[in-house]
Amino acid sequence: NYNAAGRIYWTEQNDVSQSFYGTLNWRTNLEIGDAMISFWARNFLNKEYAAFYFETMNKGFMQKGRPMQFGVDLRCRF
Repeated sequence: NYNAAGRIYWTEQNDVSQSFYGTLNWRTNLEIGDAMISFWARNFLNKEYAAFYFETMNKGFMQKGRPMQFGVDLRCRF
């Protein structure tokens, strides 16, 4: 799936903003009997974006969004 966010203004004065960005995520599952294995990725294109921003004492602080992540999930039913 593709998640997108339009321009985000971080201050009341609208002088600090994050431009439009999108992240591509995917998951594929393989079921064998009572087991399921899932391979997944988040932010597959490794898009850099600001996840959070605030100002205090005339200084701005920004937290970056998560980088590309890969994983495997294993589930068993019994």
